[in-house]
Amino acid sequence: MKQIIETLIGIIAIINLCWLITRHPVLMGTLFGVFSFLFLILLALCNAAGRADEVKLDFEDLQE
Repeated sequence: MKQIIETLIGIIAIINLCWLITRHPVLMGTLFGVFSFLFLILLALCNAAGRADEVKLDFEDLQE
């Protein structure tokens, strides 16, 4: 489920960034660009958190 959400966020961000590039002077374009940037940050944080959990689990296995 988490991967599906991350994929959707990534797709939305890419579409919004493409739209921003084609419609740059428009105010809505900049707003969509900001939202895209926030989505990309959120996606990166989700991925980093997921990897951190995996590393933590591996580390706990090593301690045993």
